[in-house]
Amino acid sequence: MTRWWCIWPLLLAVALFGGPACGGDDDDDAADEAVGESLDDDEGPTWDAIAEFPVGYTHHLIKADPAPDNPVTGAATPDQYNWVSLFRFRPQEDIDAGEPAPPVDAVVIFMPGFAAGATQLFELARQIVVASEGRIEVWVPDRRHNWLEDQFGMDLAEERRDPWIAYSYYYLGEEVEGHKFKDPNAFNEETAFVAEWGLDTIMHDLRAVVRHVPGPYRATNVFLAGDSRGVAFAQAFAAYEFEDGRLGCEDLAGLILWDGGQRFLYGLDEESYRQSRFLIRSGVLPRTFSLEAKDYFFMETFAMATTEGFAADASNPYYGPDGFFPDRGPFQDVLNVLTRGNDVRLTNEAVFGMILDSDTMVVPQYAAHMGKLGGGELGLDPLGMYPAEEGATYTWRRWDELEVPELIDSQKLAKLIYAGPSNFIDPYYASRLDLDMTAAQYFETEGTWAHNYFHFFSSRVDVPVFAVSSLLYTFSPLMDEYRQAIAPVRGTTGPRTDDEFHHILRPEWSHLDALLVEPAFNPVVPALVKWIDRWKTGQVQITPMIDAD
Repeated sequence: MTRWWCIWPLLLAVALFGGPACGGDDDDDAADEAVGESLDDDEGPTWDAIAEFPVGYTHHLIKADPAPDNPVTGAATPDQYNWVSLFRFRPQEDIDAGEPAPPVDAVVIFMPGFAAGATQLFELARQIVVASEGRIEVWVPDRRHNWLEDQFGMDLAEERRDPWIAYSYYYLGEEVEGHKFKDPNAFNEETAFVAEWGLDTIMHDLRAVVRHVPGPYRATNVFLAGDSRGVAFAQAFAAYEFEDGRLGCEDLAGLILWDGGQRFLYGLDEESYRQSRFLIRSGVLPRTFSLEAKDYFFMETFAMATTEGFAADASNPYYGPDGFFPDRGPFQDVLNVLTRGNDVRLTNEAVFGMILDSDTMVVPQYAAHMGKLGGGELGLDPLGMYPAEEGATYTWRRWDELEVPELIDSQKLAKLIYAGPSNFIDPYYASRLDLDMTAAQYFETEGTWAHNYFHFFSSRVDVPVFAVSSLLYTFSPLMDEYRQAIAPVRGTTGPRTDDEFHHILRPEWSHLDALLVEPAFNPVVPALVKWIDRWKTGQVQITPMIDAD
């Protein structure tokens, strides 16, 4: 079972994402310097003034082009999967008023990262709408891989307020109300069509979303964003030449690159690509990354058990932040290391915090700043802090219960991990997509063997760029390399100015902080709104979408 000790930090790295706490004058000065003078000319709305601005979302479907059939097995993608599931964030009063919606200044389409579901971006989407006072909508699509998820157990557990339903359904494999967990096999015929859910398919799915905005307004009011690996998807779309000869960037007003970039640049020759593609298509190699999806669902179940108010019976000792869920599942091997083998008791929220927080999680670039252990003495060694008092019961002190507040609300994170109708993690991310991303390199294929399969022209991407880098990417050359690789902004000829490629460094943030930092410590979102105001033109009226429910 030591495999989980190896996998868990990677899982955090690619699906959950998360230094010192923010707060105080020094941090504010650093934030102002990082944002840059060009975006600080006007005060703009303050978080305090709009803290109660109600934002909601509606769930929609957008019809996508059918994915190609698997040429090895002949399997076709079922039509119910040839749709994009999309979450549209806007002011609650506009949702309540119904259609037609009022025009908006801009639409930000935000792509999740590797093995990530749309829910991961819900907090950031809400903050962007709030900071713009409703002038900007944010659309968060799921990739079609999310259609493979059996959400019955999670939905029922959430409805009944009982995490044990989800635990029984996914982790114990028990039948629940006539249903048993459907876990698509990564090798057999039931996933054969997933072998064609590669880069071409995802680019066309994304184009379907972009093109829901009326044609004349795309290049003036649509901003494509991505987080982590979603940054690479955004870069790919901008450079992708479709069958009609148009590049994706021709339908965009700008790119927003949120803590990520294309980085899988190890050597891949054409023969290796073709062989790997054939093996995925034939089922010799797994078609999805998840071989044990129940472990992913356990994390969602445990997050639910950690959340306040989740108990079929208020006296149930298993549930809630201070409860003790009876099974730690795949977490147990990690906890054996994090506790250094000491005989201690950990409440649910203490377990959740130890696995994800910067004090105790051993990969600081990913770990969040969301509180500290309490209830006993703490030890410190090269791996971080650990519960050192034998026999003690450790609880979790949240971000706002500390003398110096930290960045993330652990309860908010827990809810995002379990809450439907999407989820925080995409357990069926297609391995073909990762193979294609590797082949595409820096999305400049002309003159390479990859041009036989994809047409990418980063050198023709001429839209402005807003980029953010946490500790994970602060010292990476990826953004500087991308700035040099793309064209001048349309209508100009010289090197890009700092407004045309605006890059903010937040080395005090982890990868997870960048998604969930509380508004009081987040000057980047207001800066983003000001930047969008610089580059959008006029307003756009969004036509009604198909409701998913």
